[in-house]
Amino acid sequence: MENKKNGKIVYQYFDTENFNLVKNDIWLRRRGELFELLIPIFENEKKDSNQYQKIEGEDRIREIFAIARIKSFIEDIADLGYDVFFESVGVTENENFLSERKKVLEFLKIKKPDYYQALVEAGVVKN
Repeated sequence: MENKKNGKIVYQYFDTENFNLVKNDIWLRRRGELFELLIPIFENEKKDSNQYQKIEGEDRIREIFAIARIKSFIEDIADLGYDVFFESVGVTENENFLSERKKVLEFLKIKKPDYYQALVEAGVVKN
């Protein structure tokens, strides 16, 4: 099933209830039908990064997180507590992740301020 709305790519961001990934500035998303893991590349000891290493594909993500292949990828991560916390419809498949990240952070700031504050405290975002 194609993950599109009105011909545009749907971006879905996954994390645990406690935002274990996002608190570390790690982003697990499904862009269309492709799963990606975006990990920050830090140039210094500060936690602010504007560059991310993109790891594509369910198999590579399974390797990194040691996720056993029991069911489908989405079912396996759901069993580990991961669920969609934000969904966005992108203009193109190549929409810039940094602009997409800003949308997600703005959503968290407005809709889930406790989680946003946790990101501030973790140094992922500046308040």
